Order: sequence, then C-alpha cells, then structure tokens
Amino acid sequence: LSLGLRFAGQANLRAQQLLLTHVRYFQAYANGRGPGGATLSSLDKPIMETCFNVVILSLSLVMAGTGHLDTFRLLRRLRKRCAPELTYGNHMAISMAIGFLFLGGGCATLQTSNEAIGSLVAALYPRFPLSTRDNRYHLQAFRHLYVLAVEPRFIETRDVDTNEPVYVPLK
Repeated sequence: LSLGLRFAGQANLRAQQLLLTHVRYFQAYANGRGPGGATLSSLDKPIMETCFNVVILSLSLVMAGTGHLDTFRLLRRLRKRCAPELTYGNHMAISMAIGFLFLGGGCATLQTSNEAIGSLVAALYPRFPLSTRDNRYHLQAFRHLYVLAVEPRFIETRDVDTNEPVYVPLK
C-alpha cells in the first residue's frame, strides 16, 4: 500500500512492474501453485485475499486516471472470479481499483500531498467488509474520502489564432 501511495497517479513503470509481480505471486497461491507446490489452508485464504486486494488497489493508485489497458484487462478478469471465500469486500476492492484506473474519465488523477495521502489511507484502510452491512472495523462511508486526493490533469491544445481544439501528439 505504501508503494501505491508513494507513486499515486504517476504511472511509474517500475512501481507498476513490481506490483504486477506481486499480483502474479498472489494469483499463483490462489490457484494452488505457490512456491514448491504450496497450498493455502482455509484459515490462510482470507488473509491472502486481503493482501491480494491491497496489491490490486496499490496498482490502481499508481495507474490512476490513465485507463491503462493491460491493468484494466487484469482487473476485469479478477472481477469475474466467483468463489465461496470471496466476500463483498473483495468485489468492492476490485470495483474501487477499476474506478481509480478511470478516474475522472481519464481527466483526473491522485495527488501526493500529505493531506491527499491521509485521505487515501482512510479510504483504503485494508480491512474489507464481509457484507454490505459490516461496519465493525471500518465505516464504509470512509471509502469516499479518496475524493479529497483527486486532482484534475487535463491538457487541451488549441490553435492560437482560431482558438479551436487541435490534435498534438504528446509524450
């Protein structure tokens, strides 16, 4: 989570690759292909799912507002998972990750100021609810505090003479 907060909205490729490595690690465990053929006990599965959700959210923080296609494909695949150990919180975390990825329709991203990081920590507190009415560890209303970290980033190029929008390739 700290990696996601540090590089929030920056689309840093090194941070993205590191987080994708961890996503693959947790996916391997979830599919019963851990290191040395290790499998998870029924007690370990919820903990592993929570870690997996945190990595997914961190990846979406790094890529916030970019609409990165490969990240979206990954999240879309994860959203279709259906297993008895998946709770409302798992699905909520993936939906939030998709929302961060397309923040503001691609015209917004996340700030990294102290106030913004604080609001993201409160919004992404990694204790996910079991059901829609579960408020034991974290009020679900706090999930909306991410809005305090949103910052518009939009470049609109216009012709100086006609003031009409023009196409300009950017890197």
